[in-house]
Amino acid sequence: MTSGKAQVETLLALINQATHQAVAEYDKAGADVPSLDSVEPHPLDGSNDTSTLKKAIRLLEGACEQLCATLALPHHTIINRTQNCDWPCFATVIEARVADALAGHPAGLHVAELSKVVNIEPKKLARILRVLATKHCFTEVDGDVFANNRLSLMLHSANPVSDLASMQLTLLPKVTTALWDTLSQEPHATSNERTDAPLMRALQYDGDFFDWMKAHPEKRSSFQRAMVGMNTVMGSKNVLYQYNWDNCKTLCDVGSGVGSFSMPLSRLYPHIHISMIDLPGPIGQAKQFWTREYPEAIVEGRVKLVEGDFFKPITVKDQDIYYIGNCIHNWADGDARLILKNIREAMGKNSRLLIHDYVIQHLNRTQVTDAPTSLSLQLDAAPAPLLANFGMGSVRAHYQDMTMLITYNARERSLNEVSDLAANGDLVLDGVLDLGETTLLQFRAAQ
Repeated sequence: MTSGKAQVETLLALINQATHQAVAEYDKAGADVPSLDSVEPHPLDGSNDTSTLKKAIRLLEGACEQLCATLALPHHTIINRTQNCDWPCFATVIEARVADALAGHPAGLHVAELSKVVNIEPKKLARILRVLATKHCFTEVDGDVFANNRLSLMLHSANPVSDLASMQLTLLPKVTTALWDTLSQEPHATSNERTDAPLMRALQYDGDFFDWMKAHPEKRSSFQRAMVGMNTVMGSKNVLYQYNWDNCKTLCDVGSGVGSFSMPLSRLYPHIHISMIDLPGPIGQAKQFWTREYPEAIVEGRVKLVEGDFFKPITVKDQDIYYIGNCIHNWADGDARLILKNIREAMGKNSRLLIHDYVIQHLNRTQVTDAPTSLSLQLDAAPAPLLANFGMGSVRAHYQDMTMLITYNARERSLNEVSDLAANGDLVLDGVLDLGETTLLQFRAAQ
């Protein structure tokens, strides 16, 4: 076993390496690394090709967290994590629109004045903001004078990331006790039904999350914006630049929604003829969206909007690529198998299926499989002494796994688990593309 001191030195070297890799990405963008106090957008902020930066940050976060956990006393680390009061503070400032109120005050605003706008008692407001500013969200420019900064601008109501944060902060805390209750009490403990998801128990709602959303139409707009924010956070558009689309002539976007994947794909690769397939509601919204944002793709026949249900036979046949993104994780294994089976039956002999999602990676380095080459080894593994899955650098995948459990009684899956599901649909894995946060899995029809 490597000595603790030697591991510390290796972690320091990894931190240095990852830092220089990240700085190089800022240099490529043609601008300096932005100060945390900055409120000006950086060229990288709007980039859709951030895979290299994500990989550097994944390594940096994993090494920094492990270094602190190594050197700090155990009780220090555990209480820091369990006494975390970030989420109620974030929920408060989003609800009160504090970032909006500070937007017109680049030099900052004293809490005595800010409190009049957001209707929170000044001393309490200062304490809440100070918790967040301690972690570099907002900045205290003078005593009790706070201003926006690079991070707090993400909480402005005009930013879809704010909707995503709000959804996480308002729904998931309701499950604090419901998670244990559903895990420890039958019939919920062993149920995979969506209606038995912890969130549904916490809301005391007889239905699943989608039923709940239909019953609360006032939440729909914010939820849709939150999904836009999620795509930004995940770096979902990295796949447009990292996968080779040159030989693709036809593509079916399964469960397409309004086309958050298909529209940028069509703009970048106009030679691809795209068929978007989804339920009538999303397709109706997609018609409005495309008519407003990119009507020529519809008029020229490069994009078709098709009503369909991936739990039923898919009518768009023999496409070069079938793409399904951020979808399989919403469903338990039985439903996921049916979705993949229906896609397989629509595929031609040379078609490929692309599943774009988080892929859960185990933490150990000795994973055994009967296959000649372990499928898990096709994922990028972190260098020792980091955990194989990059530790804190990949934690959002595990947070999302918990979100799927809590919300849908579903899950994010490992590479082997996705491959096993696909095998039931007569599909074989033949490519893995690590995008720095999400992973693209390519499948072909079994011979």
